[in-house]
Amino acid sequence: MIWLSVIVVLLLILIEAVFVASEMALVTLREGQLNSLASGSSRGKRIASLVSNPNRFLSAVQIGVTTTALLSSAFGAITLSHSAAKGLRHIGMGHDSSEVVAFLGVTLVIAYVTLVIGELAPKRCRPLAAARSERPAPLRRSRPRSTGSPR
Repeated sequence: MIWLSVIVVLLLILIEAVFVASEMALVTLREGQLNSLASGSSRGKRIASLVSNPNRFLSAVQIGVTTTALLSSAFGAITLSHSAAKGLRHIGMGHDSSEVVAFLGVTLVIAYVTLVIGELAPKRCRPLAAARSERPAPLRRSRPRSTGSPR
């Protein structure tokens, strides 16, 4: 049962990361990229529409980020702190103090993982991907073309 709770918490953190990554993807679009997307498919036109009216999209993203962060912390603190408290009591800590220390410890660990995986990693990966995609194409040596007639 404890592993199921850990998986649920990690899943909520990953959902938060998707919200953060989508926010970064739209906020970092340049005008040329946006025009290229808008002239392409209907999906590109929808993206251009979102970027042209960012308040609605960014509000929805912030609600998603905040909700998933709160749910992962609350769910984890409720489901995992009792197991952690049992472990602390097993090593000799008192009942009341083990409950408090376990609750705080689990909450801090989840907050740390949420910040690193849910917030920082998506923000750091986006600039790396953008830099990689904007590299100039490597120069290739071309062979001289034969004209078909011997020299």
